Amino acid sequence: SGLISRLGGRLKFGKELEVRLLFYDATPGKDTHDTYTNFSSIVLRLRYDSVSFLFMGDAPKAVEESLLARYHDTLKSTVLKVGHHGSRTASGKAFLDVVSPRYAIVCAGRRHTLPKDEVLARLRQCGAEVWRTDDHDAEEHKKSTAAYGDDDIIITTDGKNPRPQVRWSR
Repeated sequence: SGLISRLGGRLKFGKELEVRLLFYDATPGKDTHDTYTNFSSIVLRLRYDSVSFLFMGDAPKAVEESLLARYHDTLKSTVLKVGHHGSRTASGKAFLDVVSPRYAIVCAGRRHTLPKDEVLARLRQCGAEVWRTDDHDAEEHKKSTAAYGDDDIIITTDGKNPRPQVRWSR
């Protein structure tokens, strides 16, 4: 047993703050190769007053389809943490059309060739302002094998207006 022990379960902190568990797959005995590890990502939706965040982890399109079937009317979110680093295996058009994020946060680095251009295009087509953790990487890092994507995207809100900003590492 845990704080949120079932799909759709909610943890509330007063009227303004709510965390909802939308997906997890804790099936014991499955192998741990990358595909399954991505499929077993926890998906959470956090709402603070009228600002909402959807955290997709590494969830692929199959999880997005499951979320659409189960929570279609409640997926719309102000901020989307894009699934699987902006890989083409996530962020399907149907899913993005329903979530309809104002901001899309992509945690990725260029050495892995992510995010994919086609995913960035889909995000922009659904009206999202895209913020990336690799946008401000120092030029010397882009030319080396050093890790990319170590910038922080910080979103502050009063519950009405989200304000994203970047704090980059040097």
